[in-house]
Amino acid sequence: MKFNKKIAFGAWINDIKNILMGNSNWPDVNIDDQTIKDYASLFKLLKESGYDSIDIFGLLVGHDWPPELETVLKNGRKEKVTKIIDSAHKNGIDVIFGLGIYSWGFDAIIRSDPEVQGTNESAMCGSKEKSKKWQERVIKLIIDNFDIDGLHLEASDQGRCSCPECSKEGNVQYYSRLNKEAAIFIRERWPEKYLLVNDCAYLPWGDYISKDEFKYVYDLGKHIDAFIDNGNHGLFIREEDRKEFIKDLPCGFGSSGGFWIYAPQRWDRLRWFLPYVNKTGNFLKSLYSDGGRACEYYMGPTVNPSTEVNIYFGGLLLSNIDKEIGEILRLTLDKLYVPKNSEYLGIITEIFIDAENAFFDNWKPSIKPFELPEKFAGDVETLRFWSEKTPERTIPGELFLEPLVGLKPGEPIYLKNNMSEEGLRRYKTELEKISERVNKIKTGFDDSGRISRISECISNTIKDINQILS
Repeated sequence: MKFNKKIAFGAWINDIKNILMGNSNWPDVNIDDQTIKDYASLFKLLKESGYDSIDIFGLLVGHDWPPELETVLKNGRKEKVTKIIDSAHKNGIDVIFGLGIYSWGFDAIIRSDPEVQGTNESAMCGSKEKSKKWQERVIKLIIDNFDIDGLHLEASDQGRCSCPECSKEGNVQYYSRLNKEAAIFIRERWPEKYLLVNDCAYLPWGDYISKDEFKYVYDLGKHIDAFIDNGNHGLFIREEDRKEFIKDLPCGFGSSGGFWIYAPQRWDRLRWFLPYVNKTGNFLKSLYSDGGRACEYYMGPTVNPSTEVNIYFGGLLLSNIDKEIGEILRLTLDKLYVPKNSEYLGIITEIFIDAENAFFDNWKPSIKPFELPEKFAGDVETLRFWSEKTPERTIPGELFLEPLVGLKPGEPIYLKNNMSEEGLRRYKTELEKISERVNKIKTGFDDSGRISRISECISNTIKDINQILS
């Protein structure tokens, strides 16, 4: 038993980078030799653990497609992107191009072209023909120049136009229509391309897509391969309605694993140690039971040992969803750490389980995002709208370790946000005990330095806790 589509979700081009990126603002879409090298390494891991695709935003631009579109291909950018795509294909991994629909990339075009301007400086007006033409030009540029296997369509993440004409449609209808129009354009010309729609920010976080609005998603589903209910801060399809929703959906359905760390851009890659295999494992088993068959599983820097295990575990589980979580974890650790005997395998397995429990036993996700001081909110305060009716549902699937944007390494908001002083002290005590156990087993593995990196990650986490408590 397995998922039909096992997608490694980048999400942005440098989220997987294994070295500190410096003090650039998010999202950093520069591609250098290290980026290409780290993708080559990641693709081997993805193939080995069972993923079939990778979905990447920022292959060409971040916020700004230039009005002279073809200029994005200059200065070696086309060659660098081609290298990444070719590297994926050599490892049997399909490449899905992450594409904003009417937004995420159109800021400069909106500023330069009055014919597409509406009420949102980061999203083209959805009622103007010129907007549609710009979107089609972007799609054609991408597919004409790169051997991609599919596209991730996302119309909602930067909000919408609310002019009188666009306001005639509610959010679900509006975003579904824009995604559908783009999908039809692609299907008619490149029918072999895999198409998914991610509903990130379709609604205020905490709200649901009502049953009366299912019809808009069903109509969209006739033109795509999968609809992804991402779940950054609460799922938009009620879990009790999910099986019913999936039954009549004309395409596949999936999510993003239930819980994930969004890779911090400006942090040292060994600053945290947070396995979450039970958290994601239980969610994915529930999703599969309801009929979900697609997953966009978030990536991160594999030099971090907990991130590497989370990724490898995810691929194995998506490929063997009927197996027990503990068995998948042991297979993962046996492969990556190469223990000298079964006793060492048992110890390292317990360490990962205990580290996960130590965090979540002291984590309090019920704190409402809009009650947080802005500097601790991961910058999602200014990027998202939150439900007025059910704010208690804004429980993060996506965990920010540091603030999303900025020009220097941010504070450890994942500890400040959701742990009391008592919880932090308990977490520290548990990590200290785990660190002692790690140090005792360093000679028991042929692990290419992974055990030492675990020690460094735990030590750095304890430093962050001490700084908060001081």
